Amino acid sequence: MNSSPLFDQHVWLGTFSFSNVFSKVSQKEAENIVNLFFENKWQYVETAPVYPINTVNLGSILAHYKRSSYFLATKCVTWSKSWEKVRSGKRDFILNQVLAETKRLGVGYIDLVQSHSIPDDVNLKELAVNLQYLKDNNLTRYIWVSNVDVHSLKVMSDRCDISFVQNRFSLIH
Repeated sequence: MNSSPLFDQHVWLGTFSFSNVFSKVSQKEAENIVNLFFENKWQYVETAPVYPINTVNLGSILAHYKRSSYFLATKCVTWSKSWEKVRSGKRDFILNQVLAETKRLGVGYIDLVQSHSIPDDVNLKELAVNLQYLKDNNLTRYIWVSNVDVHSLKVMSDRCDISFVQNRFSLIH
């Protein structure tokens, strides 16, 4: 795998569409999409536990590929049950999300965990420590934070090894 897989990739496979949100995607169609993706030497696969449960078993598809041959990313902090969003940065909440994704996908670790939003129930210091816990326990290799301003990034980076940042962007602000 490339030394900087995120920056070398031009095509990333987002698996939100496997949740049947746009149209029904069968297991066979998902297999064809993933196989074509890997045949083209692309490596970055993005998932999220917030995506609706569906009939596609992504883990069974990924099982045909050597784990080191692809870069797996997922989101945490936001969880959806029947599309009712819950945002939490508590350690157990984040840990359970990542463990559920590793189990669902049949992998031992996630390459990149993205804190997709600022939680409602912890401060930024606690969120950063909880994200770092994932890395310290080999559940992820990289941490990505999204929707942060400069102050939040500073607070978090003092307590967490952040590899990637998506700053908050709004046409309103």
